[in-house]
Amino acid sequence: MAKWTRPKAVPFPNVWRKCRGWRETEDGKIHKFSIEDVPQDMHEDIIEFLTEFHFHPTYGSELMKNVKMYEDPTAIKQYQEKWRKALKDNISLVAFLEEEGQGDKRLIVGVNVLKVDYKDHPENFEKIESKKVRSIGQNLAYAGFLVNVYEIYGVDKLVNALGLCVHPKFRGQGLGLQITKCRFEIMKAVDLKCTLTVFVGTGTQRIALKSGFEVIAEVPSDSYKDEDGSLMYPGLECKSWIAMVKIVE
Repeated sequence: MAKWTRPKAVPFPNVWRKCRGWRETEDGKIHKFSIEDVPQDMHEDIIEFLTEFHFHPTYGSELMKNVKMYEDPTAIKQYQEKWRKALKDNISLVAFLEEEGQGDKRLIVGVNVLKVDYKDHPENFEKIESKKVRSIGQNLAYAGFLVNVYEIYGVDKLVNALGLCVHPKFRGQGLGLQITKCRFEIMKAVDLKCTLTVFVGTGTQRIALKSGFEVIAEVPSDSYKDEDGSLMYPGLECKSWIAMVKIVE
């Protein structure tokens, strides 16, 4: 099937939502945020943000910390290439801090990289050089397609995600939830009906459920094992990899 492209009738880049933090941050302020399309001239800024915070040994995602992604330059490079490719679909979201007097420099405080996947073109993980990245991809795909989402919901493409990340200083403000809800807004605007994501993190799983995702499959984290029988993700706080779907009408 032909590759999906964003309809020209939908403004780009677009502002999807303005919101405020739930509570004061350490500086005593309640901040304002703007959630927007990722501008094409900011792709490398987005990748730099994700590289710093998504893989961080303290602030990174549960899964990336568990596999010590920050110690693997080859794996990081391959994730960066995956992000570059996904950003070209022009449906990814960025949250900016809105402050008076901040000038032209806009501070990125949150990112959700989104991409379009196709029924007839599943990802070929065997081509991925890094064993760590290849295994994660295969395990996400296993959890995501225990249920045949394409057949059940009658779609030939869907929106998937390659990371939801909020700046550590602005966590606990409801920003992750706001960004996730914006996914549905952009999908409706560009006429994409189905989104599927496997959430591997207690925080992101809570956000997904609050935003309206529904659970379709669940795989215990300790069921993933290496060839020698050892656990792939020992000590992972998240006990299950949960596949969730949302249909946007």
